[in-house]
Amino acid sequence: MSKQIIDQKLGGMKQSFAGTLLKLQDLTKLRKMEKELVILQDAFVMMNNPYQFVVVGEVKSGKSSFVNALLGEGVCKVDARPCTDSVQEIVFGEQEHVELRGKYLTRISRPIELLKTVAVVDTPGTNTVIENHQIITESYIPHSDLVIFVFPAKNPHTKSAWDLLSFVKDQWKRKVIFVLQQADLDPEHLPVQMESVRSYALQHRVVDPLVFATSAKFELDGKRESSGFEDIRHFIRTKVTGGKHLYEKLEGQIATASSICDIAEKSLAADRSQLEMDREVQRRIQNKLACGAGRSSKEIDALVDRLVTKYDSIAGEFKREFREGLEIGSIFKRMLPGSESMKKWLEGLQKRFEERLTTKLDEIGKQEAEFFIDDIRTLIREILNDLETITKPKDAFNSTERMDKRRAEVTESVQGKLRELTQNVDMILKGLTTSTNNLPANAAVGGAVAVIGAIIAGVVHVTLLDITGGVLTVVGLSIAGIAILWKRGRIINQFESGLDKGKEQFHQELKEKLAVDLRVVYSEIEKVFRGFFDYLQFREQELKPQIELLDGVKADLLHLATEVRK
Repeated sequence: MSKQIIDQKLGGMKQSFAGTLLKLQDLTKLRKMEKELVILQDAFVMMNNPYQFVVVGEVKSGKSSFVNALLGEGVCKVDARPCTDSVQEIVFGEQEHVELRGKYLTRISRPIELLKTVAVVDTPGTNTVIENHQIITESYIPHSDLVIFVFPAKNPHTKSAWDLLSFVKDQWKRKVIFVLQQADLDPEHLPVQMESVRSYALQHRVVDPLVFATSAKFELDGKRESSGFEDIRHFIRTKVTGGKHLYEKLEGQIATASSICDIAEKSLAADRSQLEMDREVQRRIQNKLACGAGRSSKEIDALVDRLVTKYDSIAGEFKREFREGLEIGSIFKRMLPGSESMKKWLEGLQKRFEERLTTKLDEIGKQEAEFFIDDIRTLIREILNDLETITKPKDAFNSTERMDKRRAEVTESVQGKLRELTQNVDMILKGLTTSTNNLPANAAVGGAVAVIGAIIAGVVHVTLLDITGGVLTVVGLSIAGIAILWKRGRIINQFESGLDKGKEQFHQELKEKLAVDLRVVYSEIEKVFRGFFDYLQFREQELKPQIELLDGVKADLLHLATEVRK
């Protein structure tokens, strides 16, 4: 395949990859993945840079000596003490030049033939104690085209280097080779040590690991046939000739983007899992509110039945008293001078009926209200326990372990409001008195029990007004004079019928009023959760396009990776 065709095909792939990178950058911005965003931004530049080798290993493993011997010049400092205190990018330049590009980065330009096709990055030791060395070493891994792990030939069992291999191979899917440097120090055990490195590499899922043995001392002393560096140089020449390395370089950047997709996918999966847990809490809360409302509705029905039964009982007593008051003997007795008149007797009857009915119904109302309110408090406490499961910090972070502050604020706000309601359910019911007619003036400032009692008293009051202002007034007019003797039966029926109608009116109005107020109570409780439920809806709408964007990027990268391997 001619260079022109290679360049044309590769150019099209790079253009497609650039478009995919822009999409992935948008996703990392949405996910607030700042570190990964920087890596993606660097990927645009790295696509057109020379093939890059990154040399890693523990302090005093012989990395700098290896680089110097490979390049044939003393480019990197070599000392008995750790001397690579920054990342050193070694690139081709017509003139020797050293450029400090930051506290932990030095760029070295040298007119060395090998550097026309490759760039070498010498890194600080993986086990160095100097601040940020591990971080800066790892920041170069995602853009490396090949990572060279250098071990001292006498001891290739260094832990930090093998730990870094997991990061290099598993997270960033980089290609690696292994070098046993300082092979001249222990040639007798070299084959065993090389086999150990192969074994370790296979355990880290490196397929067909390449292991080289080198001696920088032999190379620099002119013993090149024994130094092992010719094998390394042959490997490099094979890598960077024929145009294949250009595809490998693009493939490496695709692998980097795929790794970032994996990170984003785990982050999204964590958020989706958290959202589903929150949705389950929402379902439990809504179910408990529905069950609570149903339970309270039955309690209201039972309360109304008790009140109506008590009304019927008291009304029955006064029916009997009314009949007795209209017996012929009682009528003639009230006609005698100095006796209580029929009018006074009727007024007294009315007053006693009102007082007894109001007193007894008030007692029942307050007693039942205590159970009703305790039930609401218990419901709120149960819901608070549910909320505790979603406000713990361990459940509220994404892949970057960044606490979702908005979520925490919403749930904490709900908890605070619920605690207030638990401590003072009166606040829920207090507002009901503002829309209730004929309530005592002090009901609005009393407790929850007083409020419910006032609601019942208000309905009783309205019912009694109809009875006493209607039925008893008419009856009072009907029993004036001697004509009562002929109207006695009709008047008794009229009185009893009026009380019966009053009972029906009382039952209907009390049930309707308490049912409306019950809905208001639960509506007020539900308002507390509105912010939390709205937040979950917002999160669901926020995650959906991110998931779709990720799926599109993954499909694009898979297609590109397939094309590159052809």
